[in-house]
Amino acid sequence: MRSVESQEELIDVSRLNDDFCDCPDSGVDETASNACDKGRFYCKSKFAIIKYISSFKVNDGYCDCCDCSDEFEREGVDRCLEEFKRYVEAEVNNLRYVRRVASVGRGRQGEAHHGEVQQE
Repeated sequence: MRSVESQEELIDVSRLNDDFCDCPDSGVDETASNACDKGRFYCKSKFAIIKYISSFKVNDGYCDCCDCSDEFEREGVDRCLEEFKRYVEAEVNNLRYVRRVASVGRGRQGEAHHGEVQQE
């Protein structure tokens, strides 16, 4: 593996997630530990919601991922279904808003109102 900061420096696999930040510019070598401030940890999800958290939040005693996969020594409550429901609800509300705005725009561009017949 190569550090982003120094493309010449190769990092041995044994130095990955060893709680020492060999690549402080990107944190790419410590994605499953909290050794690097700039690293990213991928939260697993049953519902295909892509979520990354800062790697400094890994093993900090708080479940940042909905399935608590960022806390290796602790079992947490699986909150993925609730998180997915909130995500879907927000997307539905966004879609409703877009449709509402679009229908108002069409209504002002010559659509017939209150049963009137539009003449061309």
